[in-house]
Amino acid sequence: MRDNYKIQTEYARNIFLRYDQETLIQNFSLEHNKDFLFLNFVHHPYRIHRTSGLVEYLDAQHLWREGGFNEVLSIYDMICNPKGRPVLSGEWSPVGNLGGMKNASEAVGESGLNTYGKYFAGKTAVLTDACQRLGGTPAPMGDVAFYLPVFDFFPVYLRFYDEDEEFPAQLQLLWDKNTCLYIHYETTFYIAGHLFHTLLGE
Repeated sequence: MRDNYKIQTEYARNIFLRYDQETLIQNFSLEHNKDFLFLNFVHHPYRIHRTSGLVEYLDAQHLWREGGFNEVLSIYDMICNPKGRPVLSGEWSPVGNLGGMKNASEAVGESGLNTYGKYFAGKTAVLTDACQRLGGTPAPMGDVAFYLPVFDFFPVYLRFYDEDEEFPAQLQLLWDKNTCLYIHYETTFYIAGHLFHTLLGE
């Protein structure tokens, strides 16, 4: 049986290759040459091969490596959206409120955020350092709070309250209310998965 992740990645790549790349370059002010389109994702350099659609990232040894499922699908979804570069509202919302869903706390995997909250309990300095390494800009509220650049033009808002005598640690990831005008609801999970993977240094 074929890997479903690979199937979805190949499908998305084929869709990307149907787009007029000059339009994508203009819409997102992408650096480019005859072979590649370049952009940043979660504060790391990526490139897309213009002929094959292959997405690669630059690793710590300055070698180009093939991107994983979460990265690839997130990048394709953003730059191929028909509305182009996002116009953001400046209003922040939990992801469950973006998709018009009921019982959103279960649908968006609150247990995952709880797990990361427990991991960073008592480690505000570690989380602060990780956010700064990802190009985060300090944000209001919380014991640790940063606007983190998913793309250079599209941030998310991470807010963390450390544990105390009465309450456990709480981690929130907030999204601009216009998010789903530009990416699919499911893509928020891909972005969040890669973001936390990177924050934990995995």
